[in-house]
Amino acid sequence: MRTTIAILGLLMLVLALGACGADGPQGRDLSVMETPIINGEPDTSAEHQAVVALVYRSGGMMGLCTGTLITPTVVLTAGHCIQGDPSNFTVTFGDNFHYPDHERDVSEVLAHSSFNINNPGSGYDIALVRMSQAAPTGIQPLAFLPDFMELTSADVGTELIFSGFGNTEDGTNDGLKRWALGYLGYVCNDADGCGAGTPYALYYDQHPGGPCSGDSGGPAFVTIDGREYVVGITSWGDETCLEFGCSTKVDHFTSFITDFTGGGLGEGCSADSQCVVGPCVDGVCCESACDQECRVCNLPGEEGRCRTAPSGTLCSDGDLCNGDETCLMGSCGGGSSGQLNCDDDDPCTDDACNADRGCIHEPMPEGFACGENQACNQGACVEVGTAGGCASAGGPGLGLWGWMVLLCLPGFAFWLRRRW
Repeated sequence: MRTTIAILGLLMLVLALGACGADGPQGRDLSVMETPIINGEPDTSAEHQAVVALVYRSGGMMGLCTGTLITPTVVLTAGHCIQGDPSNFTVTFGDNFHYPDHERDVSEVLAHSSFNINNPGSGYDIALVRMSQAAPTGIQPLAFLPDFMELTSADVGTELIFSGFGNTEDGTNDGLKRWALGYLGYVCNDADGCGAGTPYALYYDQHPGGPCSGDSGGPAFVTIDGREYVVGITSWGDETCLEFGCSTKVDHFTSFITDFTGGGLGEGCSADSQCVVGPCVDGVCCESACDQECRVCNLPGEEGRCRTAPSGTLCSDGDLCNGDETCLMGSCGGGSSGQLNCDDDDPCTDDACNADRGCIHEPMPEGFACGENQACNQGACVEVGTAGGCASAGGPGLGLWGWMVLLCLPGFAFWLRRRW
């Protein structure tokens, strides 16, 4: 059924795009809030608390768009959504923009330099919004699909999840955030617009659901390996929002995004939270976890890319006791430095090596003989008698421990004084 939907959707797209011509449709006034998510359901998921409303107010005019929080302070949206003074915009958090849980002022907006507000159908409909204050605690930014994971024609038929604010199907607006299911029908990854007029775009029909005007700037999600990524930004579609839609293809604009946010591939980091793209590995934002044997992400000239470590690079085979190994042609093991020496020259510790933990120094029991007339006391080797108040003299036959016990008995000490 999914394949049938994709094929029908693609046929509808070809017919619709041919009718629109190379320039695409005219942009809509932001003050007009038409039919939004088609055949959608309320979106109250914890993950989608990062899907926000972008509200514009100036005089008697009001505009509504949707956006996605991609860093604690930055929202990803459409270029046609941010025309106007940043001070007139408000980012609202919650499931109903009429009754927001939290609001944030906007300090900066940036649309792509190639975006043309007079012809939004010509592409590059992407923008970034910087809030004057970080998002509320507990709301986690969502990842966008980076260029090294780009969608291609091989992904046609993939499920898309749309999310946004706007009117319901009967033309009213209750302010609720809604989601809808759709399927990817066509991928354009060329600057010439693939003959349809919109470069770097994703197309889909509106079946079983899809976005519309009130959802402009909102996300299209795809789940890859269990993680949800923003792959599209709602841009334009047919006037009735019942036939087809077009979203900006996010992965093509990775550099545009990271130039604004920081945290791009190869940039220095000390924690995953500092990276917008990928995890923090080897001190840089990396394209992957890069946790395979003899792989590094900070190779000079290849920072941010997981590459084979040069031969001679220190590595470990997982056994801390057999010393450091080195990489040899991508494998760890050559040039081991030998067994780890755990002797700390302290007679009051029992020295051993654990393969997972390395050197372990367990304290010897109190009173353990650590030398001639010496015993361990509180981790130190001391002369017998200096720590407990007992004499240190020995005697024949009893040994050190025997004499220590006997000398500490008052009656025995008195008998010795009388006899000697």
